[in-house]
Amino acid sequence: MNLYLAFGLDIGNVGRARATRPPTKALIADWNKRLLSSGEVHLQFVNAYAHTGNYVVRASTSDRVENIMALLVRCIPTYKFAVFDYMEFLAVLNPIRRALKQAPPAVSGRRWTAGIVMDTNHNGRIPLIPASDAKAWFGSFAVPRIRTAWKGDILDSQEDKLDNAQREGGWGSLSDRMRKVAGGTWTARSMKSVERIVAVAHSIR
Repeated sequence: MNLYLAFGLDIGNVGRARATRPPTKALIADWNKRLLSSGEVHLQFVNAYAHTGNYVVRASTSDRVENIMALLVRCIPTYKFAVFDYMEFLAVLNPIRRALKQAPPAVSGRRWTAGIVMDTNHNGRIPLIPASDAKAWFGSFAVPRIRTAWKGDILDSQEDKLDNAQREGGWGSLSDRMRKVAGGTWTARSMKSVERIVAVAHSIR
């Protein structure tokens, strides 16, 4: 058995590519049905975290990421995913964690939330560095297909919690910035989502 992490694009983002938020269980059931119908019985979505497109995919035999992605493109053409081998992702997770401890300079009225931007291209190289500002900051640490980043969320007048009335877009705004300088297709996640889906995968092994 081999596990993969799949980060879907534009899933659960109301107001972006889809007007409604598809139920996670319904999506997984449909995708597994498609995989089964195509004869790809060795591949299955087995769990998820939250509603923003964080999945664990299980294969009965070890396979290269490019082959897994090719199967998903063929069987689930409506959605795109950034797919990583679970064990290979674990190998870079600790360096990412260490790098994110060096937060950007503080910005009055904002709070930095740590995360990463990810390339959907399985042959992707070290990502370029987009320009940073108070809304988004891109770190110097990167590995092929992944770069550290922070989202600058606006705080309320007491500066003790996020101001939901002044939302400037989610993590998709960071992937959009990366696309503009590097081309291709990108997705981004907070480290909370990353850590949670890694924990879900760990519980399956």
